[in-house]
Amino acid sequence: GQARVAALMFNLHLASEKYQQAYESAMTAAEIYADIGDYHELIGVYRTLPWLYARPPVRSPRTPPYIGRAKPTMHEALRLQLASGRPDRVAEVFLAMGRFVMLADPPSAKPLLLRARDFALQATSFSVAARAQFLIAVLARGMGDQAEMRRALEHSKDLARIAGDPQLLQQIDDLDKGPSPAQPTL
Repeated sequence: GQARVAALMFNLHLASEKYQQAYESAMTAAEIYADIGDYHELIGVYRTLPWLYARPPVRSPRTPPYIGRAKPTMHEALRLQLASGRPDRVAEVFLAMGRFVMLADPPSAKPLLLRARDFALQATSFSVAARAQFLIAVLARGMGDQAEMRRALEHSKDLARIAGDPQLLQQIDDLDKGPSPAQPTL
C-alpha cells in the first residue's frame, strides 16, 4: 500500500515539475519494494525513474540533490531492465540516459542513443527507435554535421512512419526546415 502510494506520488510530482519530491517518492517506493522482495514492482519503479532525468532541471543556483544521484540511479535502472530481459525497457532507459547526457556533454550522448535505437529495433519498438534517431539528428545539427543530421533525420522519419507517430514526424519536419539552434523537446 505505502509503496504504491509513493509510486503514484512520483508521477504526480513529476507532472507538477517537483523533481526533487518525485525522486524522493520513487526512492521510497523502491526501498519498500526491495524490502518486501517485490522485484517486479521494483523494476517498474526503476523503469519510470529515468524519465525524471530526461527533463531539463529547473534553473537554480544549487544543483538539486536528485541531479547528483542521476548516474547511480540510471545505472541501477539499466541493470534492472537488463535483468528483466526486456529490450524495449532497456531501450527506454538508454533513451532517457542519452537525453540527460545531451544537456551536459552532447558527444557522450550519441553512444547511449545508438544503444537505445539498437535495443528498440531489437524489440520492434519503432517509436523509441525513431526518437533516439531524432536526437542523434539534433546532436549532429548542434555539432554542425549537416550530412549526419540528414541521414539521422531520414532514418528517424522512416521509423516514425512505421510507428505511426505524427507528433514526431512534425518535429522531424520542424528540425529539417527550421534554422533555430534550440533543441526540440520530446
